[in-house]
Amino acid sequence: MMTEVRSRVMWARLLHFVLRIICNTDADKL
Repeated sequence: MMTEVRSRVMWARLLHFVLRIICNTDADKL
């Protein structure tokens, strides 16, 4: 149970990090 929650949090952080990078690159292009 704990490992599942942990991995879920890790995936959420990774996704948020990737989205932030994409947004930053888009802003730089504009």
